[in-house]
Formats: sequence, structure tokens, C-alpha cells
Amino acid sequence: MPNELKEIDNELYFCRYLNKDNARYDSIVSGRFILVFTLSGKARFLLNDKAFDIDKSKFLLLHPHVESRIESLSDDFRACCIGSIMELQNSVTYNIPPTFLAMVLQRPVWAMDETTMRAAHAFCTLFDYNYSYVKGTNAANIAASLFSVFIQTFYEKTKHELPSEESETVSVIRRNLITRFMSELRLNYKVSHQVTYYAERVYVTPKYLTQVVRRALGLTPKELIDRKLTIESMYLLSKSEMSIQEISNELGFPGQSYFGRFFRRMLGLSPLEFRRNPDMSMMSRIKPVKHNDMWSKMIR
Repeated sequence: MPNELKEIDNELYFCRYLNKDNARYDSIVSGRFILVFTLSGKARFLLNDKAFDIDKSKFLLLHPHVESRIESLSDDFRACCIGSIMELQNSVTYNIPPTFLAMVLQRPVWAMDETTMRAAHAFCTLFDYNYSYVKGTNAANIAASLFSVFIQTFYEKTKHELPSEESETVSVIRRNLITRFMSELRLNYKVSHQVTYYAERVYVTPKYLTQVVRRALGLTPKELIDRKLTIESMYLLSKSEMSIQEISNELGFPGQSYFGRFFRRMLGLSPLEFRRNPDMSMMSRIKPVKHNDMWSKMIR
């Protein structure tokens, strides 16, 4: 990625040109959606250590939170890199089928025919002009409009590849989505208790995440978050010497009183009452996951 990407943290969107001279080869996680359109030459990127090759006939989609690294560039390589924060992308994909967006996220590299290449280069030129020369509050609206035009056009061009609801491809996409959600929950349940946070981490809307997870597991993402927090609360109250305030802080609750209300809602008694008489069999009061060995192991 270009060295300048280190300076985009406070930008809603950006446009940078990548070449042999300004590339950085160390791994980065940009936290942005980045479209890489090759203008000349060839490149090999490593995304989470998996190699992907691009040239003028392909563009690359880098997702937030994916570790990316350049492995090699040809001497004549030049590319336009356009990126934005997740919220800007979400605002222009509201009418795109979630299954299509999920499919796109499975494929970092997309081929382009001559017509699509011309449209992509025009998009880069317009976006670069807006980024470089248009100032004021309307600049972000123009950027969002340009993203919307590109995404809508890309959808119309490729929607024939959209798998049917009954297809094995959709099943794989949904399984991958649930796997990513469970992984994020396991890592970040102390960081956020909100479904929106996890939906953003796995690049789908909260509504779609809820639909897929509930269909597979019989619980909503929010119920799974609460289940994880309850089990961890019970463990810490029964096994640790941490105070209730410390446990509340450890699990990311905004205050001890909030933690107390949560715990009472889930188990019918206060954290202090449970600590005085810990009974892990009370876990049976938590709404169970639909029987599925694979997912049950992941949410313990």
C-alpha cells in the first residue's frame, strides 16, 4: 500500500496512486474498504497470507480488518486506490441484496472486461478529481454518490452470478459468516455488547446477520452476546476473587448497576446472590442454542 495510507485515519474517504516507488511492503490492516484498480503492470498481494494477482483486467477489494501486504510489483505497476470508512459504504449499499454483498466479500479479486475497465478508469478519474479539488460539505456527498454509481453498476454487471437462496454457495457464505461472527464474538465480547459492532466487523447489516444467525442457531446475535456475557459472569463470580465492580469493568459494562440489572434479567438473581451460592447448573436458565455440534463448540 502507499505510504500515504498511514495518514488517512481521520478521512471519510481517500484516493491515492500506488506505484513501485511509493509502495510499502509491510503488513497493514487499514480499517477501510479499499478498491485497487490496476492502470498498468502487475502485482501480487497477500491477504491474510493468501496470494492474489492483479493486472489491468482485474480489480482488488481489500476489506477492513483484513491483513494485507504487497509481495511483488512489476516495475511499470501503477494503480488507483480508492477507499472509505465502513459507514460510507453502508450508506450506499442499502438496496443491494445482502447475499450479493456477502458473495463479493468471498472474492477479493474480480475480473473486468474492456467495458468495465473503461468505466472503472472513469470512476477513478472522477473520484480523484472530487478528492483533490472539491472542498466543503458537499465533497462527501459527491464521494458517496460516486461510490453508489460504481457499486450499483457493478451489481448490475455481475448480479447474474448471484446464487439462489437454495444453492450450496449461499450455504457456504452463511456458514463462513457465522464462523466469522463467532470468532469476533469470542475475541471482542468485552469490547462491545452491540450487534451493530459485530455486523460491521463481518461486513453485513445487523438485519442480515440476525437473519442468518437465528436461522442456523435458533438464537439472535444479541442473545448469543448476552449468553457469552452471562457464562463469563458466572465463571468470574464463582471462581475469581475479583470484586463485582471489577467483573463489571472486565466485561465491558458501563457500570456495576447496569451489570446487576443484566445479570438479574438473565438469571433472576443479583451477582452478589449468585456469588454467595454459586450454582453453575443455573446455566440451564439461559436460552439454549439449536442443537448443532459445530456451532455449540464455538460458543462455549
